[in-house]
Amino acid sequence: MSLVLNGTTGITNLPSINGGQIAGNRNVIINGAQEVDQRNAGASVAASAVYVTDRWKVQSNGNAGDAEQITSTIAGFKSSLKYTGDANIAWNQIGQQIEFKNYAHLVGEDVTISFYAKANNTNGGSTALTVRTRTVTGEDGSALFAGSATDTSVTISTTAARYTVTRTIPADSKGFSVEFVLGAHVNTDGYEITGIQVELGTVTEFEHRSFGEELALCQRYFTKSFPYGTAPAQNAGITGAITGQGQAASSPAYAYVTFKNTMRATPTIVTFNPNATNANWRNTTSGGALTVAVSFTGDAGTFIGSNTEVLAQYQLCAIHYTASAEL
Repeated sequence: MSLVLNGTTGITNLPSINGGQIAGNRNVIINGAQEVDQRNAGASVAASAVYVTDRWKVQSNGNAGDAEQITSTIAGFKSSLKYTGDANIAWNQIGQQIEFKNYAHLVGEDVTISFYAKANNTNGGSTALTVRTRTVTGEDGSALFAGSATDTSVTISTTAARYTVTRTIPADSKGFSVEFVLGAHVNTDGYEITGIQVELGTVTEFEHRSFGEELALCQRYFTKSFPYGTAPAQNAGITGAITGQGQAASSPAYAYVTFKNTMRATPTIVTFNPNATNANWRNTTSGGALTVAVSFTGDAGTFIGSNTEVLAQYQLCAIHYTASAEL
C-alpha cells in the first residue's frame, strides 16, 4: 500500500521495538506511574494488605508502616507511591498481579522490569530493595504475595534513579506478580517508587499513558460511584450516588447500574449511605435511612440494586457503592 507524504508517493516502514513489539502498549503493568488512586484519594494507609494506589497492594509484617500516593519528587513524573516504616518492622512488600489475558504473550519470554526509585535515607532498611516476581500455574490464581518467588537484590540510593531487572516468565505461568520488598527496617526507613514497567525484551523509555487511559484500565478491577477525588466512606455526601424510586405505593426501590467499564469478573459490591454511618439506602425524599440491607445482583457489566423495604409511591432513594474484581 502506498502513502502520499508531502506530495511524494512511497512505502513507509514502522519501526520495530524489541523484536516486533510496536511502540505503544508495551507496558503490561497498570498504573505504573501511580497516578490513579480511586480508593484513598491520596490519603495515607496502614500497610495492612490493602490497595494504596489502584492495582498496587501493600503489606508489612504486623501491618505496620504507612503507604501513600504523593506528588513525585522524581523528575519526569507527577505521582509516586511512598512507603515509610513507623517501627521496627521485619518486612514490607508492595506489588501488583498482572491478569493472564494481559501477559499471555510474554509466557516463556525474557522480560525487563524497570522502575524509578529513591530511598528515604541511607539506612540499609531503605536502600536494600528486593525485586520479586511470583508465578502460579492456575489461570489468575493467587500469585501476589503467595506464588513461587524469584528474587533480585537492588541497592537504591537517596538520589532518584532508574533500575532494571531481567526475568524469564516460566512457560507454564498463568498467574504472575511483580513485587518490591524491604527486609528488616526501622522508623522512617522506606522508599519512593514510580515509573514501573514490565515489557518484552530489553528496556525502553517508560510508556506514559494519558490519565483517562490509565483510569479506564484500573476500572476493570475497581470502580466506584463517588467522584474520583472522594475516597469511599459512609456519610460522604450524595454527589455521584445511584438512585432508585418506588414506582407504586408500598413498592421497593430499584437501581439499574452499568459499570463505567466492563469489569474483569462479577465484582464484590460494598455499599455506603450518603448521609448516615450505616451502609443502607438513604430515602432522600423523607430524609431517613432505610433499615433493610441492600441486595445486588448482576455480572461484570451491570448490576441491579434493590431494597425490599416499603416506600411511599415515587419516594427517591440513594446509595453509593464500590465494586472490586481484583485478582
